[in-house]
Amino acid sequence: MERAAATPRDGFVEANGLTLHYLDWGGGPGRPIVLLHGLRDQAHEWDTIAPALRPFGPVLAPDQRGHGGSDRPPGGYAPEDFAADLAGFCDALGLDRPVLIGHSLGGRTAYTFAGLHPDRPGALALIDIGAAGAPESIPALVAEMEAGYGPFASEDDAIRTLIGDALAPNAATRAYVRHNLRRLPDGMLGWGYDLDAAIAAVRLGRGRDYWDLIARIRAPTLIVRGARSDVLSRADASRLARTIPGSTLAQIGGVGHLIPQLRPQELIRVITDWLRQLPPAAG
Repeated sequence: MERAAATPRDGFVEANGLTLHYLDWGGGPGRPIVLLHGLRDQAHEWDTIAPALRPFGPVLAPDQRGHGGSDRPPGGYAPEDFAADLAGFCDALGLDRPVLIGHSLGGRTAYTFAGLHPDRPGALALIDIGAAGAPESIPALVAEMEAGYGPFASEDDAIRTLIGDALAPNAATRAYVRHNLRRLPDGMLGWGYDLDAAIAAVRLGRGRDYWDLIARIRAPTLIVRGARSDVLSRADASRLARTIPGSTLAQIGGVGHLIPQLRPQELIRVITDWLRQLPPAAG
């Protein structure tokens, strides 16, 4: 029976030696759908999108290690570690051949899992993440992360740090800040992810390419690129589509990397159109 879920239910599960927090949106019959957030974000990244996916199956969104309400181990932030967490998450909850939808870091987790375990996913949606390494981008990104980590006196202070004074915050920005801040012992506010974990994930994730894993994917795959993305180039998106058999490539205009936050309705249309076309065994 479908469980009504106007808002998600919080859950915790033991997976790969960690306690992972997740949001359970409920949903109708069909393959389970697992939503994987990006770096420096958490499960609430999907709040706008998750309800629209519930007709296709039960929808769950975990906080990946080092983020949100999940454990923050001192090490283990390579893509293979995140993929092992995902395997444990699916095992613990009995999720058989799930549809994995991942943005950025979450997309890398999804395709690493699919490359290591080609028979386990029912389908994949990779949102603005490529397989090419980018070691040259690591120093600047790490410096930006360190400079913007806080602490902050207020939510408005965090928003100014995030987007500057020249831009007015939109609803997506305020939602991100509201869900991704935590109260520190001294009363100040800090981001809801572990900085050392995020930096480790950047260094380990961007330091090499993943075309060997991509070549092993056999599940139906949707590739989504933001037309202005500086993370997934047009050439790399095309190579992903050529490498993964039977994949679908879509592009969303007027947006860069932050598609779920800035173009959620367009992304919902792309994903739901793709889900309707999947064979029954895949969702």
